[in-house]
Amino acid sequence: MSIIGFTSFGFTLKSSKQNLPVVASACSPAREDSEENGFGALRRRTATTGWRTYRRPAEKSGGHAVGRSPIIPYAFSVPDGWEEVSKEEKMSSTTNQVIRCKAAVAWEAGKPLVMEEVEVAPPQKMEVRIKILFTSLCHTDIYFWEAKGQNAVFPRIFGHEAGGVVESVGEGVTDLQPGDHVLPVFTGECKECAHCKSEESNMCDLLRINTDRGVMIHDQTSRFSINGKPIFHFVGTSTFSEYTVVHVGCLAKINRLAPLDKVCILSCGISTGLGATLNVAKPKKGSSVAIFGLGAVGLAAAEGARMAGASRIIGVDLNANRFELAKNFGVTEFVNPKDHKKPVQEVIAEMTNGGVDRSVECTGHIDAMISAFECVHDGWGVAVLVGVPHKDAVFKTSPLNLLNERTLKGTFFGNYKPRSDIPSVVEKYMNKELELEKFITHQVPFSEINKAFDLMLKGEGLPCIIRMDGNKRSPRSTFRHKRKSNNKVIFVNVPLVKEERRRGVLLPPNLSPTYSITSSKAMGSTGNIKSRVFGPPTSTPCTRSHQIGALALVAITFFATRLLDQSFSSSISSSSTFDANGYESNVIRFSEDEGSVRWPGRGYGSYLSLKIYVYDENEIDGLKQLLYGRDGKISADSCLKGQWGTQVKIHKLLLKSRFRTHKKSEADLFFVPSYVKCVRMMGGLNDKEINQTYVKVLRQMPYFRLSGGRDHIFVFPSGAGAHLFKSWATYINRSIILTPEGDRTDKRDTSAFNTWKDIIIPGNVDDGMTTKGARLVDPLPLSKRKFLANYLGRAQGKLGRLQLIDLSKQFPQKLECPELKFSGPEKLGRTDYFLHLRNAKFCLAPRGESSWTLRFYESFFVECVPVLLSDHAELPFQNVVDYSQISIKWPSSRIGVQLLEYLESIPDKRIEEMIERGRKVRCLWVYGSDLEGCSAFSGILWELQRKTRKFHQSTETFWLHNGSIVNRDLMEFHKWKLPVPLP
Repeated sequence: MSIIGFTSFGFTLKSSKQNLPVVASACSPAREDSEENGFGALRRRTATTGWRTYRRPAEKSGGHAVGRSPIIPYAFSVPDGWEEVSKEEKMSSTTNQVIRCKAAVAWEAGKPLVMEEVEVAPPQKMEVRIKILFTSLCHTDIYFWEAKGQNAVFPRIFGHEAGGVVESVGEGVTDLQPGDHVLPVFTGECKECAHCKSEESNMCDLLRINTDRGVMIHDQTSRFSINGKPIFHFVGTSTFSEYTVVHVGCLAKINRLAPLDKVCILSCGISTGLGATLNVAKPKKGSSVAIFGLGAVGLAAAEGARMAGASRIIGVDLNANRFELAKNFGVTEFVNPKDHKKPVQEVIAEMTNGGVDRSVECTGHIDAMISAFECVHDGWGVAVLVGVPHKDAVFKTSPLNLLNERTLKGTFFGNYKPRSDIPSVVEKYMNKELELEKFITHQVPFSEINKAFDLMLKGEGLPCIIRMDGNKRSPRSTFRHKRKSNNKVIFVNVPLVKEERRRGVLLPPNLSPTYSITSSKAMGSTGNIKSRVFGPPTSTPCTRSHQIGALALVAITFFATRLLDQSFSSSISSSSTFDANGYESNVIRFSEDEGSVRWPGRGYGSYLSLKIYVYDENEIDGLKQLLYGRDGKISADSCLKGQWGTQVKIHKLLLKSRFRTHKKSEADLFFVPSYVKCVRMMGGLNDKEINQTYVKVLRQMPYFRLSGGRDHIFVFPSGAGAHLFKSWATYINRSIILTPEGDRTDKRDTSAFNTWKDIIIPGNVDDGMTTKGARLVDPLPLSKRKFLANYLGRAQGKLGRLQLIDLSKQFPQKLECPELKFSGPEKLGRTDYFLHLRNAKFCLAPRGESSWTLRFYESFFVECVPVLLSDHAELPFQNVVDYSQISIKWPSSRIGVQLLEYLESIPDKRIEEMIERGRKVRCLWVYGSDLEGCSAFSGILWELQRKTRKFHQSTETFWLHNGSIVNRDLMEFHKWKLPVPLP
């Protein structure tokens, strides 16, 4: 079958009297995909010929074609009368011609740039001419513009961070064509030299950065000139010009869907800092990292550490004003050397018990470089130098630092190869793994480029984006087509098709724009400008045959789509995780190896897009007391044990999460941190103080009052644990409660948990068992396990537990149920506890207090099959995890001999199968970063996304005909005031 698409080349039409291209649009940026733009030229692909471009005969309007050609469905063949467009004609009409455009020229060192009209020559061998759409100012531009201690090469066009579209290519260029989106880079990749062929280097012999070279490599001349006088290039890019010429080896071809006004900053500093951490320092999950210098490069290095899962990121800078901003990039602690009398490396060593695991230096100051090296831990510490020092600087340190196995490395452009690696960095942004918006603090039009210089010289903000077109619209919103008409130039502004992305498919909606044509006497003229507006072009009338054909096409498409959907659904079902022995689950898909999971799209969305605001402990009076007690003496680390730890871990993970926002106005949800269960048990607050403090805190949250609390998140170690806040029924019965206590959900009189709005979360398993690699205790083979089943826990007067104790006395060889001591001199240690737990094939979890839920999750790590003895239990992620394949649920009313007989009847082969499935699921019980393929925290985020709602359902929420949400007193929630603290 032939496939017809639409090209971004515009449409090239021939007059009946002469072969004259009347529209040239290849200089314009492509929209989303070259097959989808619909600008009149058709692209047809067959198995033998590949893509070919066609045009229809010109419709005459005073000798010129106006408007766009009709849209042709994909399944149709090439219409009669359409002609194939040659490769040469698809190029811009400016190919091999000099282009006149605006450029910001630096005539002297340190003097303001001057906006000039420059001539840009055509690209020569292995060169590409591109139209710059967005550029950014970097400190390197400032450094060489000031020319303090460097060779003064002027006049010059600076700029090296940018995004643009290929206008034309020179001889020998095969992997780029007009319309491609590219990022110019100050260094290159020829792909031929020893460095380019090596996987360990990006220092290309041919295209390595040379700041003194102001000409092109091919012929040692400049492509820029003003009235015949050459203007020098800067690092082979010179992006402060509407058009520039760059060696093909210095251009990274990127995804056309990527917004150039965001990804343009990846051309230099951001990639340098990011790669220094991810590619060179390579911190491990949970490691500590120190970042010296919190400018754009340093913050990018911090972002890399956050993405790698570092648990402590220490920012070092002399400017304390940068510390607050750095929190957005995952920095957890700050050190200002001016605040300490001792060297900063000693300060960091004391903070980290000997030194950090990794450090990244981003200032270029020699003292900071030495400190960065000497602050890493001996034995395994790695320091990476990014900043460029003064040419006369000398690095001095004791050789013992090296002999003690500290490692010192340097990096250039983050060890990224421009052509091979930068496209993948862009994809990280597209996949929401990397956030670029927070790096951009200012935007200015090209005409105000000197303002960007002023901002950077004053140290205000981060990268400043310079819009070459001077407006704020996306470059993909309009194409500006240009065609000649004798002595006139006509510009046609064509609004592009608005497209949405729906599950990976581009869906073009209505395609009937209006065309605005502006005429002027000559290129560059500003006088006698007239505008006319034309409606859609006339076309062949729609006949009954056309209508029948269109209906048939719609019907065929509908049924084909249904067939494909069924085929896709069945393929997922047949490849589900638990199908090896006849079991099937199509709700969630785990990888073959432990640690990766694919969440189902139905009900959850195809990807996470939450924005969660986390209240800061210093933001609200009283919040510190809920975290650390009335005297502030209770530490977060002391609250990590048992079910209390879920409150701490979720709080810490949210602080580092990529879904955290610092803007309340854009938040979907709000997280209220508190460690009240731990604080109460350790004497930090009593029940009365907890209640009063909660009310005091909520009174200071206007967003809580606005929504009645429905978009606020609280974590309690149990649903009933919310009774610590005695007024919960008044305040948080609409809020989202996270709790690991699924057995308390039936206790409506004492539990704040409500299934429709709240979320069961995994219990807090001891970190010594969940860590990858060596665990506290390794599982035993089934043949070496002493007992059929065990129950490890306190009776606490619970009927089911007392029955198990009696049963163990009758069958001591089958059921282990010792009287364990969890306090006092006979307290059971962590290791001993897990040694007991692993010694049975089945681990029994009777309902009751927190111990049963913890036992359920722990069983997956000692690899015994968990047996739930509860009638009311709810489990985490139960909408997407088929628990029947990894556990057993047995009625609590039938605890007795029948239970043991049933467990004895299960063959070892079936037990091994359930344990194997449990190995894949257990990553969901581990509290790790949302960047991991599978973790409890990621699962919670998916459940929160499913719970994010505008519907205010609760027993204390009512709504009126006009959409007002009111309480029982018919008062709107945004007017509702919290009562005074209870006595």
